[in-house]
Amino acid sequence: KIAGDGSGDFYVSGRFTTYGNQLASRFVKLNKDGNIINSMKPHFNNHVEVILPIAGGKVYAGGSFTSVNNVTTNRIVRLNAN
Repeated sequence: KIAGDGSGDFYVSGRFTTYGNQLASRFVKLNKDGNIINSMKPHFNNHVEVILPIAGGKVYAGGSFTSVNNVTTNRIVRLNAN
């Protein structure tokens, strides 16, 4: 899945664990040049199916995961973009 944030950056999710030789656990935020924004690299324990950026630099993610950054969550999470 791919979702733009309105500033030229975008979020990408899928069944990957690396992106460009960097650890990227199923979710990354990329700048307009396709480079990872390192301040936004959450660790999901399973797939992200839905990405919804919202105003204020936040993003909702939903999917089959049960933890993000080793914190238990039930298939939906709100993340800060930084």
